[in-house]
Amino acid sequence: MPEKYDTETLKKLQSLELEMLEDFISLCEKYRLRCFGIGGTGIGALRHGGFIPWDDDIDLAFPRSDYERFCRLVEDEMGDKYQILSAETEEN
Repeated sequence: MPEKYDTETLKKLQSLELEMLEDFISLCEKYRLRCFGIGGTGIGALRHGGFIPWDDDIDLAFPRSDYERFCRLVEDEMGDKYQILSAETEEN
């Protein structure tokens, strides 16, 4: 797979994503929302004990009801730090 980033940039991106994941998990635990890693995130966790070395994102999933609740909670509890972008909230 061709590299999209130099190693230093990718590591910084992954570090920032892990910080975001900690916030995400904290909110899910606080409200008992069910979520789980899928795709490359699941593979990376099992095969590499973290990120797939060249991966640049985190893939997560929810049951629909928990997802909808999560979106509302992010706005209420973390709206100063995060914004949910979706077809429902953004024209483009």
